[in-house]
Amino acid sequence: MKVLLSEKNRKTTSIGPILTICYTNHALDQFLECLLDNNINKIVRLGARSKSDRIKEFNLDAIFRSRPKISHRGFMLYEAYDKLEEIKKEAVKLQEKLSRRWMTWNDVRNYLLVEYTGHYLQFADNRGSEVPALLLNIDSEESDQNEWTTVGEEKMKNQPIWDQWINGVDIR
Repeated sequence: MKVLLSEKNRKTTSIGPILTICYTNHALDQFLECLLDNNINKIVRLGARSKSDRIKEFNLDAIFRSRPKISHRGFMLYEAYDKLEEIKKEAVKLQEKLSRRWMTWNDVRNYLLVEYTGHYLQFADNRGSEVPALLLNIDSEESDQNEWTTVGEEKMKNQPIWDQWINGVDIR
């Protein structure tokens, strides 16, 4: 900690914030007093069980009480919690997408549209003239028609081209 907080490092770098956890309240107070002795006074102490008079003004409760009151603080908190709930919901959606084994067409549609428009058009319009016949399972040669039998072939024909590709349907 001495190296991080040395005078030379404080002038050349912007280190912080630093979270310090001590086994006892007394040890934390001694550490924070050492910081004050070295002219480091941007500190906040969590917890109300400090016995040091020098540290009491840096307690989070004391700092909160010394700040000016804002009349619409409750509304601001409501808005903040509302935004936090939206972020949580979005995080859950992302987590569900990341934990799935396979991606769906909806997962990659926008990315392909922006980054690979040609590929997007081939998947989105799966009956268009730009899609090769082999991706659509359209037989170009009648001789290949009866050589192989695919289990579940009828079920796969009705799936969109993206799902066929994801499920590894054989291309003829």
